[in-house]
Amino acid sequence: MNKNAEIIGSIIEFLSMLSGGFFIALFFDVFRSMRKAVRRNNGKNFIGFVYLQDFLFLLVSFVILVLLIYRVNGGKLDWYISLGCVTGAVVYYYAAEPIAGKLIFAVFFALIKIVKTVALTIKKIALKLDFRKIHAKVLKKERFFAKKHRKMLKKGGET
Repeated sequence: MNKNAEIIGSIIEFLSMLSGGFFIALFFDVFRSMRKAVRRNNGKNFIGFVYLQDFLFLLVSFVILVLLIYRVNGGKLDWYISLGCVTGAVVYYYAAEPIAGKLIFAVFFALIKIVKTVALTIKKIALKLDFRKIHAKVLKKERFFAKKHRKMLKKGGET
C-alpha cells in the first residue's frame, strides 16, 4: 500500500510539473507575441528592450520553476520532474501554441494600436491648442474686467 501511495504521489508531481512546463511555455509565448507586435507596429525592436525582455523572462521563469519544484517535491529534483516540465512545454507548443500564439499576438497588437492612436490624438490636440494664444486671450479679458472693476469702484467711491 505504501508503494502505491509513492507511485500516485510521483504521478501527481509529474502532472504538476507538466502543467508548470505548459504555463512557462505560455509565458514565453506572451513575451514572444509582445515582441512581434511591437516590431509590427514600429518596424523594429530596440536591442536593449529585447535583452531586457529575455532577462525578465529568464528570471521570472527560474523563480516560478524553483518555487514549483519546492512546492511539488520539497525541492528535490528527480528525473521525472524535469521530464514533466519539458513535456509540458512540448505539449503546449504542439497543441495550444497555434491558437494561443495568434490570440495573444492579436491582443498585444490591438493594445499597441489603441495606445498609439490615443497618444497621437493627444499630440494633435496639444498642437492645435496654442497655449500662448489662450493665455494671451485670458490675460486680455482679465485686464478688461479689472479695468471695469476699477471704474466701478471709482464711481462707487465718488457718490
